[in-house]
Amino acid sequence: MTVLELFAILLPCLLVMIAMWIVVRGFLKRESDTTRMLLGKEMEQMKNQLALKGKEITLPIRLQAYERMILFCSRIELGGLILRTHSAGMKTGELKNYLVAAIEEEFNHNVTQQMYMTEELWHMILLAKSEAIGIVKQISQGIPDEAPSQTLVEQLVIYTENEPQIGYLQAQSGIKKEVALLF
Repeated sequence: MTVLELFAILLPCLLVMIAMWIVVRGFLKRESDTTRMLLGKEMEQMKNQLALKGKEITLPIRLQAYERMILFCSRIELGGLILRTHSAGMKTGELKNYLVAAIEEEFNHNVTQQMYMTEELWHMILLAKSEAIGIVKQISQGIPDEAPSQTLVEQLVIYTENEPQIGYLQAQSGIKKEVALLF
């Protein structure tokens, strides 16, 4: 067998091998692209399912947080707060301390709820708390600590009749608006 005959046999084999390599390479590239696309879609679906599952899990917790903060706002309303803390025989200084402590305790009990609401809403709740404490401290300043607590109660009632305590109402409204966005 001569070199020319050998070349005549090897050349077609080499051409067939190159053609097969090109075809197989193209096939494998298309398969790889298809697999990547399908995996990408599958990953996106899994991500969406996880997000939906996360919302299903956190929605009840968030709603409970909003409920607790509505309750907090209603509990810092001074009229109801006085009814819950005032007792006969108390002095003004004592009632003032009880009122402030009750607001602070209620707030501290609910401070973790801030992680379930927007920063703006939490700021409104802080302002409502500060307003309630500020009113108690402002009104009690003009009354001696040893005076009967009924004097402070009367002054707080007069004050809130003339200048309604709106901080807690604004916070409650903000909570309701934020909850409405969930649905």
